[in-house]
Amino acid sequence: LYAIMRYLTEHRRWLQRAAADGKRELGYVVRVLDELIDGDSDDASSDIRRAQQVRLSRSDDDSLPHVRLQRLRFSLEHMEIPVAAMAQVVDTTLLKVYLECSPGLLGPLLRVKNHCDVEQSEGLLVEHRRFSELVDLYHGKGLYRKALQLLQSRGMSPDGGALRGTYPTIRYLLRLPADQFELILEYIRWPLQARLASEQSPMPEGSDSPALDEEDWPSPSSVVASVFTDDRPSAEAFPRPRVSSFLRLVSPMLVIQYLTHVFEMWSDETGILHDDMVAAYLDLIVGAQSHADAPDEQLRQELRRFLRTSKSYSPEKALARLPDDGLLQERALVLSRLGRHEHALGLLVFGVASLALAEQYCVDNVDACPGVFVLLLKILVGSPPSDIVDNEAALIRSGSLSGVNGGPCDTAAQVEDTRQAIHRLFAGHFL
Repeated sequence: LYAIMRYLTEHRRWLQRAAADGKRELGYVVRVLDELIDGDSDDASSDIRRAQQVRLSRSDDDSLPHVRLQRLRFSLEHMEIPVAAMAQVVDTTLLKVYLECSPGLLGPLLRVKNHCDVEQSEGLLVEHRRFSELVDLYHGKGLYRKALQLLQSRGMSPDGGALRGTYPTIRYLLRLPADQFELILEYIRWPLQARLASEQSPMPEGSDSPALDEEDWPSPSSVVASVFTDDRPSAEAFPRPRVSSFLRLVSPMLVIQYLTHVFEMWSDETGILHDDMVAAYLDLIVGAQSHADAPDEQLRQELRRFLRTSKSYSPEKALARLPDDGLLQERALVLSRLGRHEHALGLLVFGVASLALAEQYCVDNVDACPGVFVLLLKILVGSPPSDIVDNEAALIRSGSLSGVNGGPCDTAAQVEDTRQAIHRLFAGHFL
């Protein structure tokens, strides 16, 4: 087998040189079988018959039977054989030899351009359980989907061996060209969902099932960083709105991670992406409120920072997404982008009840609206709009704003006394 391996390796190089020189066919001397000649055949000549009949006997053992050997009658012919056909025979045979005597050479054979017959090679590799090499075979033949199907099935199998977990799939996705974007989206879903499912349903105490290993089962943030935000040219060439929409279906936090990289590293000012960023933040903040959880203050700070600094999001869309009964500071920032400064200041003074925020708002917007301080003075000495009054009363009743004496407000009179006290405090401080 080693002699055959050396011969096939050298012949493979010869075929590669012929292909590089543009030769389409090569001449070979081929043995052509004519027929099987029996010793009793009537149509064979006597001399051929005598040459084909060999009797074996042993003088010291007459009990051994005489054996008649038969020969194949053939002729040698010169034939022109296509280089591609011969290369397929050589490479497939070489794969068979490697399987028997040198499995370590399978990878180097299959990871480069080869002419192995897919059907034969597939059966042999499965039979010998060489699944990693089978992935290389599929990739070299452009059968990307079959490679990913195999990786997923082996990754989810308890006896997946070296392909167990999601990391082999992620590593393979990095090898795919940018034109396989749809296939990447299809097969990155299960690595993301597998880890998210384990995080949302932790193993009970005393369970025999091991926790998912970070090395074999990377976290969703690691997956996004590897596939969508690394320094590969194909990652930068992916259609970013499609990536953002896909990640939003998985987790809004992944959208924030991805778009933060897009804005900071690739300086993308596409409006739809900036709108997606606002939507992702609101999905997380409003989602926490809907589950009776306090929204993460850091998320709110990040959202407000984005609303102040981004020039590409649509304030109309952002305003439509904001809830009606909360996030007043965020609403004020969006209103400022729309030029509705009086309404924004009214929210900060009567809704948030923070003169410091109102003054900072004026400082930030004085260039866009030179009369913004006059608007603040007008609000402080006048009456707030009815919608702000109603919102402020609700905040006072809920305890977000304390009563005049620091206690809760239960009656309408207490609510009104508290409102007037706050207004007088603001006006006195400002004037």
